[in-house]
Amino acid sequence: MKMTILLVAVLAAFPVWSVAGEEQPELDIKALVREKIETVTAEDAAYPGPKGRGAAIRFLAQHPEESSAPVLDALEKNEDSRARLWILLCINSFNDISIFDPGADTIVKLLDDQSFGTKFWAIKTVAKMKALSAVPALTELLRSDTYLFREAAATALGRIGGQAPIEELIKLLKDPEHMVRRAVVEALGELKPPGSKAHLIGALKDSEQNLVVRRAIVGALEKITDSSFDIDPSEWYAPGAGDKRAAKIKEWLENNK
Repeated sequence: MKMTILLVAVLAAFPVWSVAGEEQPELDIKALVREKIETVTAEDAAYPGPKGRGAAIRFLAQHPEESSAPVLDALEKNEDSRARLWILLCINSFNDISIFDPGADTIVKLLDDQSFGTKFWAIKTVAKMKALSAVPALTELLRSDTYLFREAAATALGRIGGQAPIEELIKLLKDPEHMVRRAVVEALGELKPPGSKAHLIGALKDSEQNLVVRRAIVGALEKITDSSFDIDPSEWYAPGAGDKRAAKIKEWLENNK
């Protein structure tokens, strides 16, 4: 019994003895970053699993200082739209996306990419970066035939601020797609441009206005005027709440002419 206990103790201590005084190899972060970027951009890489795209993206996001420049380099040099899309998704996984500011122009160029996914996520990325250099291209996207681009561009312009094309945004208050109108309304609420109050009130009075957009207009007007409609969230969609909601909107409009 004593011999068994002694043997267990020796075996337990052996790993410590075996490495004592020896230098452990340092983790080669640069090599790992290159490896993970290759995984992210590989055509046949699976997403799940410890060696999949998801794990690679998480690793890169956890090592921003070492990986940001190589990731941007890969984005600039890679001509495959699918690979660029994955790189943009990777960039958006970083907690502090401002680390990619030096590559803003590279990302702005992708606003003209022929791939739907790459262009869409380029819009999302420049919005998150608040890249002022993207405003001209985003303004052009407000005229896109694809409503998802108009919607995303409006949201991006509201987030970026700066030289946002207010007149172009106001035109889209009459866009046939209600999701675009909502994005425009929310952007105007963030930007608070002079003269937008009257346009928003006009949109609010439109009897054909979608309820989702109407709610967004109320929120935008509250931000612009700092005056509450005092409408409870339950009064928007609850059965029978329409009259009460309409009365409050009417009262607000009378008090904020």
